[in-house]
Amino acid sequence: MVYEATILSSIITFILTSFAFYIRILKINKHKKRIKFGRPGKSLPKAKKSGAMTDRVSVVGACEKDKKMLVEEISKATMEAALKEGAFETFLQPKYELQNERIVGAEALVRWISGGKNFLYPDCFIPIFEKNGFIINLDLYMFEKVCKIIRSWREAGIEAVAVSVNFSKQHLLNEHFAQELGEIADAWKTPRNFLEIEITESMAMEDIGQMRRSFAALRKEGFSVALDDFGSGYSSLGFLKDMPIDTVKLDKTFFHKVENHQKFMTVIKHILLMAHELDLSVVAEGIETEAQINLLRQLDCDMVQGFYYDKPMRASAFEDKLRKQTKKIGVDYSAIHTVL
Repeated sequence: MVYEATILSSIITFILTSFAFYIRILKINKHKKRIKFGRPGKSLPKAKKSGAMTDRVSVVGACEKDKKMLVEEISKATMEAALKEGAFETFLQPKYELQNERIVGAEALVRWISGGKNFLYPDCFIPIFEKNGFIINLDLYMFEKVCKIIRSWREAGIEAVAVSVNFSKQHLLNEHFAQELGEIADAWKTPRNFLEIEITESMAMEDIGQMRRSFAALRKEGFSVALDDFGSGYSSLGFLKDMPIDTVKLDKTFFHKVENHQKFMTVIKHILLMAHELDLSVVAEGIETEAQINLLRQLDCDMVQGFYYDKPMRASAFEDKLRKQTKKIGVDYSAIHTVL
């Protein structure tokens, strides 16, 4: 059995590596067609039940503004003032449990409402903040906003769900990082089991030893850890086995043409099997079609995240969804919050 498992792992690793090359070629071809910066050519839909932005706010994309000009504008902006003014807004995208199609979590995503008019996606400013170091301030700001949001749900008697927050690799070089997050969560009286720290696969692969220590410290402090974009790089299944994580998020590129590619279906099937053997939860990202949903349900995937169910939405719209879900259950979670 051990020999068979080793062979299976090697085969899947080979296919994953081949898949990574395939995805990189797709990205290169896509880059030739347009500048990969923001979401060009797409206007934001009007606000509906999903809590999308209204048409009074415009989307800034590469087709609407020159990339260099946009970079210069952002670099000259008073970033600390933007934080204080609340220009960085927390959007939440639900994660649905496939078995009963209930919301069981969310991912926090930042949007910058520049000047009260321009709606900037992370691709427009995160790379800049990574370079100038401001990403540390923004990440912690987002984490604190999430703590505040979760606390408000619990106080209102709404069934709270775990929210994942993305962090830059710069935080993981800080040996006190996990401790500092614990202090923030405690200050907001937010239970740590409702907070998930999300790190990309590529980031984790840069310094596996350091990441292993950082992940272990975060879990020791009571946080869960998610590995994002799994399958987009060159990591193996052995990498999952050695990392102290709780959740694997399968990269959305797995599912672009999965219905017509038996090899990809085989890879996903065995990743799910081995992840569950390792007691890891699996989230499929970027799910947009019913065919993808049906396939993932057959393969016993735990959770899905994507436009098929919901786009990222404002925290108030997400709260409305949770409130309706809580009413269906008929439990007063404010009483539970008071006891805790």
